[in-house]
Amino acid sequence: MSQSPRLQIESHVVLVVDDNVDAVEMLTILIEADGHTAVTAYSGREAIEVAKRTKPDVVLLDISLPDMDGFEVCRRLREEHVKGHTCIVAITGWAGNEQRAEAMRVGFDEYLVKPVEFARVLQALRDCRSHTTAPAAA
Repeated sequence: MSQSPRLQIESHVVLVVDDNVDAVEMLTILIEADGHTAVTAYSGREAIEVAKRTKPDVVLLDISLPDMDGFEVCRRLREEHVKGHTCIVAITGWAGNEQRAEAMRVGFDEYLVKPVEFARVLQALRDCRSHTTAPAAA
């Protein structure tokens, strides 16, 4: 019996960060159903701690968090806790060009605007493959 193409795609450890519990739970279910491992955080500080412990391949990060915005979380993750090959994807309700430009400036790799179809999230995970397969810096 041959495997489906979905099962042949590289699996990632995905950190899902959002203060909306329902959004985190739904993304976690869908991500794991696609063969990835999901870890979760509900605030910026928690995201940094979880990233430090788990070293995720991909971070799906909301911009509007209660304790610090996603821009600051991304900046800190890039500076302190994740290797350069970690792909950080904004999933946010902020649709403006100014926010998108700021996201790219601080280190996001992708910017998705809510509501986002799960097929687009999966595509972002696949697009992140080139980031996560790059050699890690020492």
